[in-house]
Amino acid sequence: MLNKLRKKISKYNEFSAQKIEKTGLSPSTITLLGFITTISSIIPLIYFPEPLKYLLFIAVILLAGYMDMLDGALARYTGQVSKKGAFTDSTLDRITDTVIVIYLYIGGITYNTLLLILLVSTSILISYVRARAEALGLNMQGIGLMERAERILFILSAILVGKILNLIDIDILLWVLVILNIITIVQRISYTLKNM
Repeated sequence: MLNKLRKKISKYNEFSAQKIEKTGLSPSTITLLGFITTISSIIPLIYFPEPLKYLLFIAVILLAGYMDMLDGALARYTGQVSKKGAFTDSTLDRITDTVIVIYLYIGGITYNTLLLILLVSTSILISYVRARAEALGLNMQGIGLMERAERILFILSAILVGKILNLIDIDILLWVLVILNIITIVQRISYTLKNM
């Protein structure tokens, strides 16, 4: 869903990459900083009151997500794209996906254990199917409803609607995400089998 938007903002990412290159920071450093930023998002959830802690959590995760885009843009701009960097980035992405869901529990956003388990497992399965298919030579970018950016934005939107605005029980929104994740898994499996 966000692929078209990604293409539109790629030129802005390239501009940012030009500026970052002058600082001497490497793509790997940006990747690590983004990871640390995600990990640090627990701080507002623990030490700030509602609803400020939710707003700060959303802001920190969005910042980390932007850094996750920048590391790739910087790698491409500086010609530092490598298998090692791609592996590190992908692995840290899986860790941060899991951490964000764990923080939903720690931060008191939801205590539904089954829901949290399904969120983590379906997210990892989406990524696994993509990785396995791409290892077999398929291009899986844009395949399926809920890619990583969509999943994170959905969670942040659910926090906004369910915890800050209190318009609907956040668990309902997160169950919707689980269903969308399952649909995505099926879409990716189907696409892979049809194109092998």
